Amino acid sequence: MGDPFWQSVKKGALKAAEQVQAAVESDGPVVQDVDAELKYFNIAIAAKVDGIAVYVPDKTKFRPLINEAVGKGIKVITIESDDNESNREAYIGPDSYDVGQAQGDLIAQIGNSCPALILGGNYSLNSSMSNSLQKGLQNSLRRKLNISLQSVHNSGGGYFKAEEIIRRILYQYPKVNTVICTSENDTLEVVQVLIDLNRTKDINVIGYGNSMQIREYIRNSIVFGSVYESPEETGAKCIQCLADLMNGKKVPRVIKTSVYSITKNNLVNYPG
Repeated sequence: MGDPFWQSVKKGALKAAEQVQAAVESDGPVVQDVDAELKYFNIAIAAKVDGIAVYVPDKTKFRPLINEAVGKGIKVITIESDDNESNREAYIGPDSYDVGQAQGDLIAQIGNSCPALILGGNYSLNSSMSNSLQKGLQNSLRRKLNISLQSVHNSGGGYFKAEEIIRRILYQYPKVNTVICTSENDTLEVVQVLIDLNRTKDINVIGYGNSMQIREYIRNSIVFGSVYESPEETGAKCIQCLADLMNGKKVPRVIKTSVYSITKNNLVNYPG
């Protein structure tokens, strides 16, 4: 819940809740913690809520609870990270392949690149999401530049891990001149290290997110570009989907959210 992304999801959910006259509560640990998330999921089931939108970092641990909740008549949808083999009603979030492809397309604008990928945020623990993202990214890189990733790293979704990783990349992979991030926190950590080491001119950063700080980095040519989705849109669609389910309406099994790319060239025009 400490991540700006999830705060924005919550904001979108609360706005939609007013429209459908629903009471919405957002629970979760400050930083990503699977056991803590499971605890909150169990509490929601025990409270006999009408519906649950749940992020799934670990399918093997969350699937039994998803199925238990559905078995008890609770409408369950997954958000940002899916388990399509569970009994959930729908998944709401971006297509991971599209995210990776958008990142590759940004690298193509840079041209000559030797890229490294840091998997963080929603992509750090969910293997199916990270695999799909990497497939989209690799396909874009091969098609447009005939290159592949130099290395792939995982920050585990925790704070300051990306700082350690970018320092290791700079030391162990001297040919790398482009770093791709899949979370806003990782993007900011990587940029801070590059600023501290005076390496912002020779390392391109493909970030994730659309915070004011990331936009400022793009404006000042510290970050080349960023891929993002609208977390408020995601939160709003979750509540609308749950409301539709509780009103007996059919919903699609997969509800995609939009993926956007921003660079200095379109900074003033992208959806904010």
